[in-house]
Amino acid sequence: MEKDVRFIPLDLNNWKRGEQFYYFSRTAPTGYSLTVDLDITEMLNTLNAAGMKFFPAYLWLVTKALNR
Repeated sequence: MEKDVRFIPLDLNNWKRGEQFYYFSRTAPTGYSLTVDLDITEMLNTLNAAGMKFFPAYLWLVTKALNR
């Protein structure tokens, strides 16, 4: 079951951690990279049997995993 997520805008000028947020999001941005080997044979077989394309399914799965 997914949670109902609600975003609340922050007033960075009055938020007590506003300066830290600015520093880490603007001055020292961070990037992440990950490389793994995956066997997607079953996924490809399932997609082909359903007549679905790989890239949209891949994009959905990666987005779903990252949001968790």
